[in-house]
Amino acid sequence: MEAAAAQPFPWNVYFPMLFLTSVRMSTLRQMRWDEIDLRHKPALWQIQTTKNDDPLTLTLADTAVEMLKELKQNKKKSDWIFPMASDPSRCISDVDYAWLRVTKAANLKDARIHDLRRSAATYALRSGMSLPAVQKAGGWRTLNAVSVYARAEIQDAKKAATAVEDVFMSLNK
Repeated sequence: MEAAAAQPFPWNVYFPMLFLTSVRMSTLRQMRWDEIDLRHKPALWQIQTTKNDDPLTLTLADTAVEMLKELKQNKKKSDWIFPMASDPSRCISDVDYAWLRVTKAANLKDARIHDLRRSAATYALRSGMSLPAVQKAGGWRTLNAVSVYARAEIQDAKKAATAVEDVFMSLNK
């Protein structure tokens, strides 16, 4: 994220927002001001059509809301939150090239943009969020789809075994 923050606009905001929202790259690229309700508590993003051709409503984390409020104050005349510099009537498109600059600056090898989505889901699950909550937060269509991103580690397996053991021991008292 440090390397992303050092990039010029829109990339200094785009990559952190990609992680914070855990949506697909194309969904965030096409984010429009008329889809955002910053006055609602929690703030909402009403996505008209996803990759699956479904509408989706996402809640936005406080940090994402603050980033959007700052962008709104400085926004150029565009319907897009991430407009193309040369043509504000279109959204950004050269995400791969910007990501290459970020990964090079951060000295990351084999890091893909989609890893931000996967990592966001993994961190949410590790923090104790349920699979259905993470599914809703990231807009996955099914639990099976989001479970692909859940990377359990040995510590997680140990916690699960200990939880089962605790129940077992309480039943035998």
